[in-house]
Amino acid sequence: MSNLYRRECCFVLIGLAASGTALAQENAIGCLCNLVKEDENLKILIVKEGVIECLRNFWDSCPPARSLEVAVVLLRELATF
Repeated sequence: MSNLYRRECCFVLIGLAASGTALAQENAIGCLCNLVKEDENLKILIVKEGVIECLRNFWDSCPPARSLEVAVVLLRELATF
């Protein structure tokens, strides 16, 4: 997958993580986690584009039945650069 394509995917996924349904947010966060693995530039990009705020909102509004695992995994990925 080209770097430009990955960057564009990140913008779409951040939008879903910010304003999608709970399931869409969870899936978008999981996809972001997979995209940024071992790519420092994408990690920086998504942080600059507001993914931390999306994670905070997801964490605060997540129903008790939903798993917060994807948010924790993405935070762990972002912390490893």
